[in-house]
Amino acid sequence: MQPSAAMGGGRHGRSRRAILRLGLALPSVGLLAACGASGASGSGSPPAPSSSAASSGGSVSASTPAVSSSATNAPPSPTASIASLASGAASAKATGQATSSATSSSPAAAGTGACVLSPEMTDGPYYIDEGLVRNDITEGKPGVPLQLRLTVQSAGACRPIADATVELWHCDAGGVYSGYSGAQVRGAPGGGPPPNGGPQPGGTPPPGGPGAGGGGHATPTDKLTFLRGGQRSDSAGAVTFQTIYPGWYMGRATHIHVKVHVGGAVVHTGQLFMDDAISDAVYAQAPYAAHGKRETTNANDGIYASGGAQSMLALSMAGSGYVGSIVLGVNA
Repeated sequence: MQPSAAMGGGRHGRSRRAILRLGLALPSVGLLAACGASGASGSGSPPAPSSSAASSGGSVSASTPAVSSSATNAPPSPTASIASLASGAASAKATGQATSSATSSSPAAAGTGACVLSPEMTDGPYYIDEGLVRNDITEGKPGVPLQLRLTVQSAGACRPIADATVELWHCDAGGVYSGYSGAQVRGAPGGGPPPNGGPQPGGTPPPGGPGAGGGGHATPTDKLTFLRGGQRSDSAGAVTFQTIYPGWYMGRATHIHVKVHVGGAVVHTGQLFMDDAISDAVYAQAPYAAHGKRETTNANDGIYASGGAQSMLALSMAGSGYVGSIVLGVNA
């Protein structure tokens, strides 16, 4: 073997050493280029909201959904409180899940994954921890079918939170809450027929102050449980409820109550609202029409004015009813 070949001497040796030096530098250049490309892709704008969701106007102009005739769901026996369910979920997960204020996405932002602060709202006088863990909460109550698709997310990262407990409760087509039918009169919080020949239309609003939903808690008058229930979110943070479109009562716009537990603590108490045009279309048919014409819309509801626009369900027609969806985010 020639010394120049063995030791890398001469013109060929110098060329070999230059190539080696270049080869050692290239990986660093490639790494910098890859990092630059990654940074560029991460700085882009979030995807535009999906255009597939039906607008409120489109929903109303379509044929009016038929009223559900199903009446086969018997009320289950409560086995544990919702608070116990939430505590059980917390013990099953790793510790360190901090909880604080909640957020939700507006219908426009729901498809983008962008989380925005959701105002807390009163749970009203008719909350009861019934311990009902179920996805179908109708118990045979007549009305336009409504499927609710809710997703619980981390507010900071917009990532789904599994094992969050989500509770819902709302009034029936006549404006009556289960557990309180004996106390409600027409024109008051429920609007069913006056019990035992009681007051006629024009009764007082629900307890708890103006707007029929603020502070205080009413004592239950019966053991009924319709249109109440809770579920634990799956690995995608999702829960789905089968219910009916809620009715109305004096002083309040159409709404559904929601409460979210994460890590054994309540992290969000809010209310979900509907488009007034859709509500008007639903209330023009039985069994809602028998309750009369409502007086309160979103525009003149005191509770809606405190953040209801950020708690609007994205509603679209589906078969004989509607699908409503929203993303609820919490700092957990």
